[in-house]
Amino acid sequence: MKYSLDNYKKNFLNRGMNKDKLPKDTLLLVDDEYQILKVYSAYLKDLDIDIKKAQTRDEAIAIIKNHKIALVLLDVYIKHDSGLELIPEIKRLSPTTKIIVVSGMSRISDAVEAMKIGAVDYLSKPVKRTNLISIVNKIMSQQRRHIASGKPFIGESKVMMEIFKQIALISTTNLNVLILGKSGTGKEGVAQRIHDGSDRKNGPFIAVDCGAIPDNLIENELFGSVKGSYTGALGQKGKFELADGGTLFLDEITNLPYSSQSKLLRVIQERTFYQIGGTKPISVDCRIIATSNIPFDELINEGKFREDLFYRLNEFFIELPNLRDRGEDILLLAEHFIQLSNIELNKNVLGLSEDIQQILLDYEWPGNVRELKHIIRTAVLYCCKDYIEPEHLTTKLSTKKKELNIAENRSFTDIIKETERRIIIQALNQSNWNKSDAAKILQMHRKTLYRKMDDLNIQDMGKNDTSET
Repeated sequence: MKYSLDNYKKNFLNRGMNKDKLPKDTLLLVDDEYQILKVYSAYLKDLDIDIKKAQTRDEAIAIIKNHKIALVLLDVYIKHDSGLELIPEIKRLSPTTKIIVVSGMSRISDAVEAMKIGAVDYLSKPVKRTNLISIVNKIMSQQRRHIASGKPFIGESKVMMEIFKQIALISTTNLNVLILGKSGTGKEGVAQRIHDGSDRKNGPFIAVDCGAIPDNLIENELFGSVKGSYTGALGQKGKFELADGGTLFLDEITNLPYSSQSKLLRVIQERTFYQIGGTKPISVDCRIIATSNIPFDELINEGKFREDLFYRLNEFFIELPNLRDRGEDILLLAEHFIQLSNIELNKNVLGLSEDIQQILLDYEWPGNVRELKHIIRTAVLYCCKDYIEPEHLTTKLSTKKKELNIAENRSFTDIIKETERRIIIQALNQSNWNKSDAAKILQMHRKTLYRKMDDLNIQDMGKNDTSET
């Protein structure tokens, strides 16, 4: 179902948005003493942010439900309420909101507990002006860098809110993560968010494009080499060593040569590796986040990806939706890209005309968010008016729906089986390969699901890995 322009106006423009600009970041101050709220507001008045204030839990929850809050400054003790109990409630309602807690020196244990359940930092009372400004600036800047990095990952659709909850959940752990999604859906943006929300956030985030490195150089790139180990070898650190203490992001890991997959598996298992030509083991402590745009079961069945490596990497699984499946976010993203393009191209485009909004909502977006960013950037470049019009598009966005392509040599039964297989795999991925949950999603008995998996040759990716040594 297409997301209409009327839906957008109702759910987005009416929430304090206008056509002229995106809103400032909003900070929510929560403290039961009004005088303290006034002092904090005065400290932060010169920052380019909107400030809202709440003295009770109910006031704070109401504000979070009705406004997009980037950051909450929360006292761990609110009269008649516990600030600690409010933290998981905030994360449930707004998974992307960051939380700083304020604690007296005598309640420092509360601050530590708050950090464990979702707060990103804390301040001790009495709060100094310079400390408050510094920490708010730091966290707001981190948020903005995510957005301006070229790998944005924003949204307000239901499916995106679920993704944000998954990110918030996994960020507090050291589990390896697999991200599945088509090209342009924002897989690296998710990986960066997980890293920045983890205890490793001050460590390096090292990205490797597994499809861009020749097969004969991939091991040198991952593990490094000793000087003189081969002709022309100057000696260099590999990506694993560079990622020590942080996150190693393996983009499109399914492009990794099969021969190199066993060595990667050994590093994950033993947490040590050898450089090419090296004789001393090097210890490494890094989390691995890997991505693919192809379902792993297909590659494993074809003998192109090791099943044991899959299990080692798949400690947590996230599947990203295509842009056309999160229609509520299309114009939100478009407005965001206009702001970025204005800065980059020294323009002052105010927004989208209604005609162009409808065109964007009707388009299928095969290139996902990456394609939308390119389209908007080019339109801003050509736009000589306040608002982008259809004439500013250099690419014709066809609104014709794709028709089912039925080849002459494919029977109706084959097409039905292929469709059924794709739907079942999607449900399994959505449930992280929990068959009971997948059966509920598909509204069938679990035994029926097992039978269909056998009939359709769907390999069980949820079983325990017994190959571990």
